[in-house]
Amino acid sequence: VSGTTGCNGYSTSYTLSGNKISFNEPGITTMRYCGDGEVFFLKSMKEITGYRMTTDGKLELLKNDIVMMRFKKSM
Repeated sequence: VSGTTGCNGYSTSYTLSGNKISFNEPGITTMRYCGDGEVFFLKSMKEITGYRMTTDGKLELLKNDIVMMRFKKSM
């Protein structure tokens, strides 16, 4: 998995089993200071326990049954 926190790029590997997913420790590819939002985002990735797809095609990453992140396909 790779992406951007909105400031720095990151990459990590994941483990998938059924609707359970977990992410390894994300590695940051650049080192700009971006405030606490980036720290919260990367910490939240480590707490993800599952995922689901919504009827409108969004990917929701869950901590137990709580939606922690929601993604939609970009054009």
